[in-house]
Amino acid sequence: MAEMIGTHTSMDIPYRDNCSDIMNVLKRGNVNWFNHFTDERNIDSIRRSGGLFSWQYCIDNNIHIACPGGDPSSQKYDLCYCNQDNIHLSFCNIHPMTRRLINKGYNLVLLKISTDVALFNDTQFSNMNAVDHLHQQGFGLEYLLKVNFLVTKLPGKNCFGMDQKYHQAEVLVRRFIPAKYILNLNNPDSISVNYFN
Repeated sequence: MAEMIGTHTSMDIPYRDNCSDIMNVLKRGNVNWFNHFTDERNIDSIRRSGGLFSWQYCIDNNIHIACPGGDPSSQKYDLCYCNQDNIHLSFCNIHPMTRRLINKGYNLVLLKISTDVALFNDTQFSNMNAVDHLHQQGFGLEYLLKVNFLVTKLPGKNCFGMDQKYHQAEVLVRRFIPAKYILNLNNPDSISVNYFN
């Protein structure tokens, strides 16, 4: 999971020319927000810092992540697909990776991210997990149209075969998501093993 923390920064984020097209696709897909999970121990830092940052930005700026979710393996794949400076957001409420982290002792919470971040000029879309060798990722509307919105809404336990891959479609936001786009930062949703039952 791409993380944030660090000193508050003010960044101008340019918007796309085709914002209405993007929003129309998301509306048809019944997407009201995107999801980002993190350990609850990171929340205070997110508030203090003014938003979420990519893990590469944190490294480059000597920003300490209290409880990072990514490991060297996931970072290796991010580097392979040039996603090290992107923040990974999901369409599905509970990402399959959360079970592994909960089993490792993480206290996960789910942040709801405004769909407005899809309008940022540098935001990309991936039709499955952006480290999967079969994924298709890019900036244009055509890549958002590759997302199988119905499958992203299914409970993960009901996804098999290729649906398991399409369930993990992503939105990749470059470098920084300001706190104003985090809809529930003051009251993030808890994630527990009960989510998987």
